[in-house]
Amino acid sequence: MKTVDEKKVVLVVDDAPANIRIVNEILHDTYKVRIATNGAKGLELASGTPAPDLILLDVVMPGMDGYDVCKSLKTNPSTRDIPVIFLTGQTESTDETKGFEVGAVDYIHKPFSPAVVVARVHTHLALRDTREKLERQLEAIHRELETARQIQLSIMPREVPRIAGLDLAARYIPMTAVAGDFYDFAVLDEKRVGVLVADVSGHGMPAALIASMLKIAFAAQSEHAGDPASVLAGLNRA
Repeated sequence: MKTVDEKKVVLVVDDAPANIRIVNEILHDTYKVRIATNGAKGLELASGTPAPDLILLDVVMPGMDGYDVCKSLKTNPSTRDIPVIFLTGQTESTDETKGFEVGAVDYIHKPFSPAVVVARVHTHLALRDTREKLERQLEAIHRELETARQIQLSIMPREVPRIAGLDLAARYIPMTAVAGDFYDFAVLDEKRVGVLVADVSGHGMPAALIASMLKIAFAAQSEHAGDPASVLAGLNRA
């Protein structure tokens, strides 16, 4: 991850020196521009360090054309998330459609307009930053949910009571990572057992928190386990 003051890296892949010079003149004050004059070298630089934050890729090149390069980038786990903008003089919709199909995010048409180049590059770098930020937030949420799931599983009964002449079995499969479903047992004596099956309204963390509270409240009602009405009344009071 780059620091705030560190320039982002833009890789330009184009076999025409004139095009490279123009793009470099447009971007070099704001970005760190790296150059490749063919597809193979572009793939090498894309997989190197520092990895480019965005790739400007010519469509028509000898050897590997831009479509082939883009396909290779998108099949490589280390480069597939780098946004690719095609540089092209082709304006047919079929050409653009093919570019989007292989994974490009945009097109910049030749001859280059400096304002368009700057705007497109800035927009797609900003979009990538936003996507990465959302992915980090989502990962944090997933970690928190997994922690909550483990906590919730820890309050579920570790085993069912063993009562002579009675077979008990229970299986807990929540619809989401954490949920409001809950069950527990209260053994009265060697012949009787109270069973609580509860479903808290709603889903997710709020319901799971109430289910955790229910675990504590139910344990306090064990002396009334033979009287369901008293148990429910005690739970309501709690």
